[in-house]
Amino acid sequence: MSLKDFFKQPFQVILLLLGFVLLLSANFRIDDILKLSISPLENTNIFLTILGIILIIVAILLHLKDASLNLLPLSTNVKKDGNEFLIEKGKAEIRVKFGRLETIDTTENDCLIALPANEYFDDDCINDTRSALGAFMKHHFPYNIDDIQNVVRQKLQSYASQKFEREPGNYYDSFGVGTCVYLEHPLSSTMRIGMVSVTTKRAGEGLRAEASNIFSSIESLSVVMADHRLNKIYIPLLGSGHGGLEAEVSLLCMLIAFSGILDKHTGHHVKSINIIIFKKNKNYKPVISSTQVRKALAFTNKFC
Repeated sequence: MSLKDFFKQPFQVILLLLGFVLLLSANFRIDDILKLSISPLENTNIFLTILGIILIIVAILLHLKDASLNLLPLSTNVKKDGNEFLIEKGKAEIRVKFGRLETIDTTENDCLIALPANEYFDDDCINDTRSALGAFMKHHFPYNIDDIQNVVRQKLQSYASQKFEREPGNYYDSFGVGTCVYLEHPLSSTMRIGMVSVTTKRAGEGLRAEASNIFSSIESLSVVMADHRLNKIYIPLLGSGHGGLEAEVSLLCMLIAFSGILDKHTGHHVKSINIIIFKKNKNYKPVISSTQVRKALAFTNKFC
């Protein structure tokens, strides 16, 4: 059964699986789920563990009541603002908007632009305008892609790495999923960019992204925001392009992860989270419909 077919299943089934995925990712390192190659983490993620348990309990209760997705009304505190949908979490807003990240004004002093990369940070996507990373870089640095790559390589010299077989017989330095390279005003621009590794590529496995990668990546981005006192973030869907993750799965994981960040009681307060769903123009059909976006936001607001 494909993920699209899965998301047509009753709501409680989706909740149950998400709960188990969160429990596994919070407490175990999963190297190969098909071969049951898993090992316990030294430091468990308490928030994800509790959230996973809550989702499982909610799924069981909904099953006992024979509930379905229709129990979650689209109007559950989800607001519409132009081509955007938003919910409020405390003093912050989570917005989901349709458009192109590279055309949005992201030059505010308190703003971080998040761009996805792979674990090796040598992604060919930086030259591919069909990817979020490539489209953004080609738009803002059309003649300086090599210079940007050099800046990233210099930053990575202080990062820990481990060699993996990316292609048969070829080993490269991996910086791991969830590593974020912060670029402040790169090449004298006014922008602040966080390039975060979301996808992995290993010999025999290809390029891919897991749902758990989303949580690691967003946690790293939140640390960068706190360290540099940034309270806004603009971010595309993570892992849903070359990573192969279903767009609906990516969006829901991102919403849950950001909700967890907003629930943390720290000295740093995020004001605005902006998730951009690619839409080429007004006649272009996005990968996630408005109805799906509203349901994902409604779910997040109700349960997270």
